[in-house]
Amino acid sequence: MDGRVLDYTTWLPVENAIVRLEPGGHQTTTDAEGEYEFLTADVPPGEYTIITAHEDCSNTQGPYLVDGQGLSLDLFLFGPWCDSGVRR
Repeated sequence: MDGRVLDYTTWLPVENAIVRLEPGGHQTTTDAEGEYEFLTADVPPGEYTIITAHEDCSNTQGPYLVDGQGLSLDLFLFGPWCDSGVRR
């Protein structure tokens, strides 16, 4: 499973955002391009809710089915959770 975290107001990548899968607490952090990745071997197949957070911004999406075949999702930080966008 992989993808990017983007600021919804600017569509720019968000570095150092936390991406967490629940249940299970699998967690990773985005790189400078806003990209994240979970290795297939580390995440058992099942339905997961994705929680994305950066500073005081957060968003919950899902559930998504992870089936070991690969899933690519762009995730957005937006709305009342972030005031006027993600701070850099």
